[in-house]
Amino acid sequence: MAKVFKVTPKRIKRANGLVLAPDMSVVVTTQQHMTSPFSNGAKELKEVYMRIYGFDYQKACCQQADFTFEVLGYSEGLAAVVNPFLYNTRDTLATKIGPASDRNP
Repeated sequence: MAKVFKVTPKRIKRANGLVLAPDMSVVVTTQQHMTSPFSNGAKELKEVYMRIYGFDYQKACCQQADFTFEVLGYSEGLAAVVNPFLYNTRDTLATKIGPASDRNP
């Protein structure tokens, strides 16, 4: 069973021509059950930052102290069990679809 984390940089960090900003938060799913997304050499975290932002975590000399993280839930295969108190899926769906009055009957 894997864990799902939300990782957010604490402050702006500039190193080796790269910039890490607090608005560059990501959601990381680890392959194994871990207490921190930085376990296992932050392998999954490096991959997510490279895929989403083109940011090289290792080249920027990042470390755990540069980030805060929170546990969102657990992932079992393709289905993820996420804490419902962190995200209101009904509001998110309504935002994507639009108000009921705009929909065709």
